[in-house]
Amino acid sequence: MMSHFAAAKLALRVGLGFAFLMLVILLIGLVMGFSINKTYQEMGSQIIQTDNANNTVRNLRIDIGQLRRFEKDYFLEINDPQHRIQNTGLWHQTFNRAFNRLKKLEPLLPAQDQTIIQTSQRVLMNYKYSFEQVQLILQQKNIQSPIEANEQLALYKHFIYQLDESMEQLAQLTEQRELALIQQIDVLRISRLWQLTISILLTLSICGILVYFITRYSFNISKELEYRSDH
Repeated sequence: MMSHFAAAKLALRVGLGFAFLMLVILLIGLVMGFSINKTYQEMGSQIIQTDNANNTVRNLRIDIGQLRRFEKDYFLEINDPQHRIQNTGLWHQTFNRAFNRLKKLEPLLPAQDQTIIQTSQRVLMNYKYSFEQVQLILQQKNIQSPIEANEQLALYKHFIYQLDESMEQLAQLTEQRELALIQQIDVLRISRLWQLTISILLTLSICGILVYFITRYSFNISKELEYRSDH
């Protein structure tokens, strides 16, 4: 009777030991899974945001290039009223699109980078002011020569230089943010590998401790059973 009771007790201890081991493995897996899922959701959001910022700045620079082209076409074809009206319309359409892109860029960049966007908006408005001022001067003086028109535009060239510099700063900013994100992902990858390694070592350690105690307890039970069978 005692041997059956001891055997049942041993089986119960072994079963509980392995059940505890499975519970520990399950908890470690859940914690790791939750941590990885949360981190990658955050990283995924940052990747999408950074990609949107890069695309916005890329399209913005295309818009600025088109603005400069319509500006040059306007002055080169200043003696053609129809082309003047057409190029003016295209210039203003492109300007509005560029300005809206700057507005869309605001939520895509952190608070410490908002100064660059505000500077870009101010510079873009200054460029619009210079273009419209030259148009007004040309109308007032009835200038029909592209050479004279460019001479008037040269008085406002500094606004154009500021605009080019501002676009370059925005491009560098988004590129730096992209590189920083890549480095952050690399650090995260290494961190997760270390966490996985530590989790595996922890699980193996717990397994080793449980096996040790179960083996020791089983040995003691076996000695007791052997002793009882001899006596």
